[in-house]
Amino acid sequence: MSVCLGFAILLTFYGLASSLLKAWSERSH
Repeated sequence: MSVCLGFAILLTFYGLASSLLKAWSERSH
């Protein structure tokens, strides 16, 4: 696994978690 691929996956996971957390936060309130 190349570093570039790992970074891309990490960035994708970060964006997904961020949007998920934002949606959960708005839904909670």
